[in-house]
Amino acid sequence: MAAFNGFTLTQKGRNLHAKAQTGVQLRYTRFALGDGQLGTSDPISLNRLISEKKSLGVAKLALQGEGKAVVGTVITNKDIVAGFYLREIGIFAQDPTEGEILYAYANSGQTAEFLPPGGGPDVIEKALDAILIINGATNVVATIDASLVWAKPEEIAAAEIRVKQYTELKIKEVTVTSIGAAPAQHSHTAEALPKATVTTQGIVQLIDSVTSTALNLAPTASALKKVYDEAALAKQYGNDAKAAVVASLIAKGMPATINNTWAELAAMVRQIQSGPPTVQTHFAAVFLPLGQWVTVTTPFSTPIGFHLSTYHTGSDALGSYQFENDVGHIRANNAPTGEIKIRWVRNGGGSVMQFAIDIEYLAGSVKVRAREVQRTPADFGFGWHHAGFSLYGF
Repeated sequence: MAAFNGFTLTQKGRNLHAKAQTGVQLRYTRFALGDGQLGTSDPISLNRLISEKKSLGVAKLALQGEGKAVVGTVITNKDIVAGFYLREIGIFAQDPTEGEILYAYANSGQTAEFLPPGGGPDVIEKALDAILIINGATNVVATIDASLVWAKPEEIAAAEIRVKQYTELKIKEVTVTSIGAAPAQHSHTAEALPKATVTTQGIVQLIDSVTSTALNLAPTASALKKVYDEAALAKQYGNDAKAAVVASLIAKGMPATINNTWAELAAMVRQIQSGPPTVQTHFAAVFLPLGQWVTVTTPFSTPIGFHLSTYHTGSDALGSYQFENDVGHIRANNAPTGEIKIRWVRNGGGSVMQFAIDIEYLAGSVKVRAREVQRTPADFGFGWHHAGFSLYGF
């Protein structure tokens, strides 16, 4: 810190000092910091700092005896907006007739140190003590700023000793009787202890039963285990039953899974038709070129069968012929396809043409295709044309 070379009492400070010798109160009110250049000015004639920058409260007043007093403050930059060179310090006091006056003044001249603004990397906090001569003044006080007061290490140590002594004293005064505690060795009869209910605390009796409805008894671990085992078994039975229901629904063509709720499974059950379904019949006549699929739309959503029934004989320029085709196919287990075979015979069996009718069952329709299976002789000519057949479904 800069060298201030002690404080000088101003003229008004000297006047107040003289009054204090007669019993007038000497009250120190604050410190002030500034950056004023003293130059050739006489500090005794000053009534204020040359360039005051910051005012500080009094943090300390100690009367040392031998006509001396220590007045202190704490210099900090936490609320300084613009930094300045700390060159002058003033101590102010309250005069009973003139009000607040500049009591003592010090200036460091060219040795001033820069006090940076707050909020930056440099945090300044310093204790400043001024030793002032008060001679025979007996009424010396200060307006202390409590936010600046620091405890001395010896004051903290003394306080710790006093706290420890007080605590030990109070501990010795504590007895079983003074705090209303029960003696270490004591007993109670069961009748003397409060009984627990659903609304009050107290002791409770255990019971090894899973059927009791008492409100003042508690089940044992064994009883709770029985309840748990029964609940686990019931849950397993429920899961097994659900799996069986799901399997039955799947067999009926329903999209059931074990993840469905019971309500969802019940809705699927209601959708299953009870009793045998009503079978519908639909006749269709189509042109069937060999090897090509032909789609026949049905008036029902689920085709289950196909029947082609024609038997006739005759003759033409090539000779006699016989058409044998009273055949059909019933769809089993929702099979997607089926097949029937027919024969065309000429000349008493000398020429044979055998066909297969392929069937593909779809939702709401049937696809059919005629394809050659056997031709005897190889040059026996025949082209499949029109066919009439019946479809069944529901």
